[in-house]
Amino acid sequence: MTEFLSIDPYADEGWDDFVRKSPDGWVWGLAGWQRMIERVSEWDLRPQSFELRENGKRVAIMPLHVNPHGVAASSGWGLVGPMLMGGIDSSDRRRILKLVLSEATRRAVESGATLIQIGSMPITQSSNENLYGVNPFFEFGFSDTSTNSMVLDLTADEESLWFSMSTLARRQIRKAEREGFQAQTVDWAEELKSYYQIHVETYRRTGVAPHPLQYFKGISEEIAPDGHSLLWVGVSSSGEKVAYQNINVFGTASYYHTGCSLEVAQHSGVNYLIMWRAILAAKAQGLQRFDIGEVFFDVATGKQKGLTSFKSKFGGVLRRYYKASMKLVQEDVEVVPLGPLSDPVVGGNEQATKSDVSPFGRVSWIKSKLLNIWGE
Repeated sequence: MTEFLSIDPYADEGWDDFVRKSPDGWVWGLAGWQRMIERVSEWDLRPQSFELRENGKRVAIMPLHVNPHGVAASSGWGLVGPMLMGGIDSSDRRRILKLVLSEATRRAVESGATLIQIGSMPITQSSNENLYGVNPFFEFGFSDTSTNSMVLDLTADEESLWFSMSTLARRQIRKAEREGFQAQTVDWAEELKSYYQIHVETYRRTGVAPHPLQYFKGISEEIAPDGHSLLWVGVSSSGEKVAYQNINVFGTASYYHTGCSLEVAQHSGVNYLIMWRAILAAKAQGLQRFDIGEVFFDVATGKQKGLTSFKSKFGGVLRRYYKASMKLVQEDVEVVPLGPLSDPVVGGNEQATKSDVSPFGRVSWIKSKLLNIWGE
């Protein structure tokens, strides 16, 4: 028996354990993350998360939200996607993934969405084992919107990591050390006010709207206590806090999530020093990979160009950050009854539009059409 069940991740005791054991698991799939982003009133995210059970056993979960702009996205922005149980062969994995994506699309349309977005971090187990670099969602009718990220191999020795960085990065680190800067981890809750002040200054300086305070408050309350978010601070010789970096930790990997710094720190080398210390700490913790973050070498101006220049100075290799989207259209069409279906029908509804037989291998009974599948 196959069934899809709506679920509140935060109220489900087994959700986080499933995320941690899934080869697709990442911080942004955790229950605390779902609760955190749902509490940011400015974003007004409507939860649509669900699970897939087969013969009573949970085999997959799907964090899903719909925003006021008609976008359905996994964990708010499509940063993650379906998370499947581990220990299954490739054929079962493909079958389950197909079912979950079909259900996610159905729920998205029923919620009034016109676009659905999903992703898979480059440092998850499943992405790491993707030998050919093919977007795992492409064959199910999704458009490939993947980006690229710089990923370090932390199994290398410290000397190799040091010399894999650019000459500029090494010079900046030495400069910061000579000038008396220090980098250390601090308590998120205690540093929240200071972090946010510098975050706002940084974003306004770079022409980007700051994130809501509630977002970082949520990180300090929901993610940091379990060790999934480490906050690093750069302190000057006079004791002034001039820069922060927020590092995610999950499984065997770390990720540079967010950062900010005062304008006076821009040429001090402190941002390079913080990153280097965070890399060494992750290695000392026994982690295997460090994702420096997305890079955009094709962008010539603005914040992305500056971040790309910074992130590309620490060595590593380019890895695909698998992202995918599907355009949806809400359209009233004639509904006709169909015969028995070979695949499970959620809620016992056995109606479908005349033409809506989807490439997922099941019938869509919703009043919609998926543009990029049928090419209309």
